[in-house]
Amino acid sequence: MKTNQKDAILEAMFADATLGILVANVSGEIILCNKLAEDLFGYTRNELLGQKVEMLLPDQMRSRHVKHRAAYLEHPTPRLMGAGRDLYGRRKDGSIFPIEISLSHVRIEDKTAVIAFISNIRWRKEQEEKLRHEKELAQMYLEMAGSIILVLDKEENITLINREGALILGGSEEEIIGQNWFENFVPEKNRAEVRAVYYQLLEHQGSQLEYYENKVRATHGEIRLISWHNRLLQNEKGEAIGTISSGTDITLTREAELMLQESKARLKNYAIELEEEVAARTAEVFESQTKLKLSNQVAQIGYWEISLEEQKELSLTWSEEFFRLFDQRYTEEPLPKEFFLQFIHPEDREVVTAQTRQAIKTGEDKRLEFRITTSHGQPKYISSELRGIRNQYGKLTKIFGVIQDITENKEIEKRLEQNLKKEKELGELKSRFVSMASHEFRTPLSAIQSSVDLIKIYQERGQPEKLGRHIGRIKSSVQNLTNILNDFLNLEKLESGKIIYQPEALQFEQYMRDILEEIGLLKKEDQEIHYEHRGADTAVLDKHLLRNILNNLLSNAIKYSGEGARIEVRSEIGNQELSLSVKDQGIGIPQADQEHLMTRFFRATNVTNIQGTGLGLTIVRRYLDMMGGSIWFESKEGAGTTFFVKIPQE
Repeated sequence: MKTNQKDAILEAMFADATLGILVANVSGEIILCNKLAEDLFGYTRNELLGQKVEMLLPDQMRSRHVKHRAAYLEHPTPRLMGAGRDLYGRRKDGSIFPIEISLSHVRIEDKTAVIAFISNIRWRKEQEEKLRHEKELAQMYLEMAGSIILVLDKEENITLINREGALILGGSEEEIIGQNWFENFVPEKNRAEVRAVYYQLLEHQGSQLEYYENKVRATHGEIRLISWHNRLLQNEKGEAIGTISSGTDITLTREAELMLQESKARLKNYAIELEEEVAARTAEVFESQTKLKLSNQVAQIGYWEISLEEQKELSLTWSEEFFRLFDQRYTEEPLPKEFFLQFIHPEDREVVTAQTRQAIKTGEDKRLEFRITTSHGQPKYISSELRGIRNQYGKLTKIFGVIQDITENKEIEKRLEQNLKKEKELGELKSRFVSMASHEFRTPLSAIQSSVDLIKIYQERGQPEKLGRHIGRIKSSVQNLTNILNDFLNLEKLESGKIIYQPEALQFEQYMRDILEEIGLLKKEDQEIHYEHRGADTAVLDKHLLRNILNNLLSNAIKYSGEGARIEVRSEIGNQELSLSVKDQGIGIPQADQEHLMTRFFRATNVTNIQGTGLGLTIVRRYLDMMGGSIWFESKEGAGTTFFVKIPQE
């Protein structure tokens, strides 16, 4: 491509960029800007050129920015400005707006100029604040709903309870979690019955017991009646691991029902002339009581109601909470019944529609769980319960529905399943570790013990010339134990996040020769290590991580190659990349084993008689991930192996 064509492309990219771009000299004077930068700050190009960049900042930030600008010029590197802090710009009219700035630099006539890429992030900030507010509001709804959230494991112990539940039970969440639910919070006379219901649910026999009422005993002895909605928790294999329940305190509701029954009995003794009025009021109380009970059972968030008394067209109403659940603005204007159907997940829409129609037709109670996507694009899980309401004559007059956002409950279930999976993986890892460690430690320790016994015998017999081989055998076994322990320690540090990548500039060729000299002490008889370097001599990397990588690759090459073998090490620095290779003439890797070679504790099938933990290459790969590098190999069984490493250089 010709130079004038490149210049035209760069000029178009600068002028039409979707970011504001400013270029300033070492004095902080603006020497270049694009059209979007002018629009962001409300200045013309002529008003910006030659001015200090501080004119585009709020007054309280200007003095600090001069110091930041000077510090950046001392060590100019591409980076985000003010990482972790809120930045603001100031327009010509004095208004302040949030911005995000990325910095870079360029040499112009042997002088450094700073390039700033500027974005107006007001809309993003507004959306983040809106999401935060909605999450807090959803949490507030859950806590205000008067609903207990309770999770039990298979040992009957409480693993989660919310604030409302702790309040009803008379203790703090910390005091209650970990206690046996039945022994501590179910009255003794009800304990056997409630426990049997729990185990029916665990054995997948309790679908009909998903709704259940029983008494609980608070820590101060008070007895409360709770209505529960129960769900079985299962792992990825479908095995029961516990239950999650949503409970509502209906003690006062039951008392109110008893009082209502007593009132109805007394009303029968009233005068005949009041009979019609009494009947009407009784019906109103019955309807209100039914709504209250249903709302309590599902921890009321929103409701809807269909009147069936209109023959020509159904009369449909929604509560304000219902609108908010769908991120809709409340309106008293009538809406078609299809309006909210559009927000239901396509895979659930048909079931919800069919079940609602069935309830309208028969008055049967229905309980549903389905997914929605609100008008703001937010996915939610919804629990809905439908119930037919009949008048005092038994005629179906209304369908009443209560809905609740159970997204957080679903997330809790998901996290519980994930934690169980991690716990299982950890158990398997521990078992493999114990098995491997006991085997790998036994061999060198046995070698040391037998060599010590033989040395003692040779000393007693006065045969010092035979001691050398066994002393060497002890040294080799000690080195094997050291390598095993180093692998375990390095893996533990990686898993716990104790290793930090700390790059620095190195004279690379001398660094490599020092390492090769150290590792050369492990060579077998007549083995030869040949090293060759090309390209630049300075590299920027973490010398400790690279030393561990090289020690692992080189010790493997020595260990798996025979006596008199040649090991070739090559390095090259260029094209913003460091390349390394270690080639041996060893036993090679079987084709069937190659895809598993980087898996922890894995060892090839042809090395069973050679000491090793199966962790070395796993650790090497993890180190290279930290450095942004990569590793691969080429190998043929019986013909040797070559490992290749690449590490980026900025």
